[in-house]
Amino acid sequence: MIKDSNLIIVALCVAILGLLLLFILSGRILLPDALPYKEENGKIAVKGRVISVENNPKFTKIILSQEIIIVMFDRIDIGIGQNIRVFGSHSRFRNNTEIIAEKITLIS
Repeated sequence: MIKDSNLIIVALCVAILGLLLLFILSGRILLPDALPYKEENGKIAVKGRVISVENNPKFTKIILSQEIIIVMFDRIDIGIGQNIRVFGSHSRFRNNTEIIAEKITLIS
């Protein structure tokens, strides 16, 4: 049988090891706050160069050079290589962070 004092020591050691493991792994996790977003008036603003455009009847999907996915539920005429600024809100879809665009402007 395990004595109460031994059980407390084992539980304390496991708890300390768990906290150390969480501390070590927390430095490797990329949080949405660490992404290259800028928040203005509760909305996200991001700038970047377009590397991919996919037009569908219901939405347009744009990928920026920082590998940021932009989704706009309108058809928009944007070409690869153009610099844009996007205002919108962030969302998770199929375990990817995306920006749902409300406004896209071209930057010259």
